[in-house]
Amino acid sequence: MNNSEQADANVGVEGGQFSELKSAAFASPANETITGREGVIASQQDPGVPSHNDEQSYLGDAVENCSELIGMADIEGHFTFANRAFIHTLGYSRKEEVIGKHIGALLADNPPALAQEISEKVLADGGWRGECLLSRRDGSSIPTLLSVGPVTDNEGRVIGSFGVGRDISDQKQAHEALQRSEEQFRELAENIREVFFTLNLNPLRVTYLSPAYEEIWGHLRQEVYDRASAWIDAIYPADREQAIRFFGQAQH
Repeated sequence: MNNSEQADANVGVEGGQFSELKSAAFASPANETITGREGVIASQQDPGVPSHNDEQSYLGDAVENCSELIGMADIEGHFTFANRAFIHTLGYSRKEEVIGKHIGALLADNPPALAQEISEKVLADGGWRGECLLSRRDGSSIPTLLSVGPVTDNEGRVIGSFGVGRDISDQKQAHEALQRSEEQFRELAENIREVFFTLNLNPLRVTYLSPAYEEIWGHLRQEVYDRASAWIDAIYPADREQAIRFFGQAQH
């Protein structure tokens, strides 16, 4: 076989590992390229170095066992793949229950405008990223931080889409609990007769001052928000030095 001929045969090398290639290219002794068609090419390979097939297997295992929700769909929006976290988080027991389902079914609990925006951008350059709701099998929904985008072939043609999501239910619940706590604090602070305040020390800044300040001090709270030491101006002169010392200590 000369350099201009195309290899169309099985090539074996003792101790080599065989791999099937659709279009194989390898160099001749003269550094010219020989192209093979539908052949089986063998190459000497260090057994300790992962083969391409091994790397693909490792990648598949990583995706399957990832804690993030990972799914892929064809160009029409029907799921072709879903990893274990995707299946279990959304309340399914088998992949067959998800494969073929349209992505629109998972976005049904979102406002129509948001669901439409995600659907339109899933195949567009840049995709879409943000918070949305994913519908579960039992009819409930989970808040999710979702990233979606197009999948392209070797020639850059869009052939489908991917999605990677993270269940943020715990974070949302913690945020809502914090909001409730802050609302309860504010309701308490704004209805007591004493002056109540909170501040940051570095830099020194009053972050909250109860309404009773205006009634007792006779000054607007905004003055203290603008200048943390403004409340000292209203202190009786004989006590002002002590207040200034306290204020100075708080700054250190």
